[in-house]
Amino acid sequence: MRLEYISRSDIEIGARGRKKYDNLEGLTADMGQRGMISPVAVLDLKASGAVYTIIKPYLLLAGGRRMRCAEILDMNTVPAHIYDHELSKQEMRAIELSENIHREDLAWDEKITMEKEIHDLMVSIHGEKVAPTPDAPGWSQADTAHMLNISPATLSRDIQLATSIEVIPELRGVTDKTTARKMVEAAGRSIIRSEKANVLEKQHATGDADLKKKELINSYFIFPPRPDILSSGFFEGIQKIDDNSVHLIELDPPYAIALQTARKSEGGSSKTTLSGYNEIAPKLYPDFIKKMLTECYRVLRPGGWIINWFAPDPWFPYVSNTLTEVGFVGKAMPGIWAKGMGQSNRPDLYLGSTYEMFFYYRKGEVRLNLPGRGNIFSFKSVPPSTKIHPTERPIEMIMEILRTFCDAGSIIMVPCLGSGNTLLAAHNLGMNSFGYEVEKSYRDSFIIRVNDGVVGDYKSYKQEKE
Repeated sequence: MRLEYISRSDIEIGARGRKKYDNLEGLTADMGQRGMISPVAVLDLKASGAVYTIIKPYLLLAGGRRMRCAEILDMNTVPAHIYDHELSKQEMRAIELSENIHREDLAWDEKITMEKEIHDLMVSIHGEKVAPTPDAPGWSQADTAHMLNISPATLSRDIQLATSIEVIPELRGVTDKTTARKMVEAAGRSIIRSEKANVLEKQHATGDADLKKKELINSYFIFPPRPDILSSGFFEGIQKIDDNSVHLIELDPPYAIALQTARKSEGGSSKTTLSGYNEIAPKLYPDFIKKMLTECYRVLRPGGWIINWFAPDPWFPYVSNTLTEVGFVGKAMPGIWAKGMGQSNRPDLYLGSTYEMFFYYRKGEVRLNLPGRGNIFSFKSVPPSTKIHPTERPIEMIMEILRTFCDAGSIIMVPCLGSGNTLLAAHNLGMNSFGYEVEKSYRDSFIIRVNDGVVGDYKSYKQEKE
């Protein structure tokens, strides 16, 4: 290979890997002021002995953007690294990729895809290195890493991620490699979790399994979402429930507040992401809640209670008014879950929210099971490392709420199950419960939690050592 200035008109551009060159203004301005600093790469067709139906003496191997800028600037000559020996198609592609991979405007997914393609090309040219010694024949990831001036560990992770992109194209839409890797890890955990849940469910379906755990698993119903949100999930399952048949309903619907951007981690990392959380558009929320509360009123027994969680901003008045409109009786004086730890998506503007609200309304005449109890329920949040749902509430707190409103033996319905912790809390208290969910991955996690826990003593908080 030699370096020379050659006539731009002597270079055949040929078929390029990149069909379109964007953002040429900056490079054109720089080349107009300082010239072409980085040479293009060309193949000397005559010296190499290669047979091409090309009249011009040189074939461009790398530097399409620079050649386009040189054309705009009407440059007569350009600096070029000239290859004077025959190159295979794989070698020519590797040269083009090696040049492009160092561009500053390269997106992360383009870069790692190129790294993988370069490595695959070099292996196809030299064969795969089997022996670990540096002078062994063939090509390894360590050789590609050295060639690209990155660490072998970085290249290995990048190739793994590039392979994942081939299977999950949606990864290209995320902002950076770190986020993409987390998504891949979450997808892997989801697959493992699903397989484990399937095995456990089959085990609990047999006569030898724990009947209580089998009952818990069978009380968690999945109704996948449909395009019409007002006819899927809970709305599909509730059609099979008789009028006046349940004692208490714990309703925790989507909040219609763009939870994906509003919620921040409550400290530490969590195995849970918001990717499976089914939020609802604010414009659909009024009809969604009204239809849901109407169905809840239908199946609730006279003398029964509804616990309705909601986002106070902006839905406090609407939820309260709708509860009254469909027939429930109560006051717009909510119960409060005091979590003790605040969170805010704009801590520079707003204080951290350390509580969540629920309305408790009734159908007909009924008294509290624990008369005189205050409306504050002080329980710390579920540790992020153990969450299986982004809005998961502690079993211990749900038990306190349930025993405040009803006795053992009561029937509890949960329209939006999520983690399924209400089923576990009701079970601990000797109550019967069932509910619905649209996301199967949450049921998979619930099955594992049921299997790993102690019947009648499920907990969200670890037992402190004495």
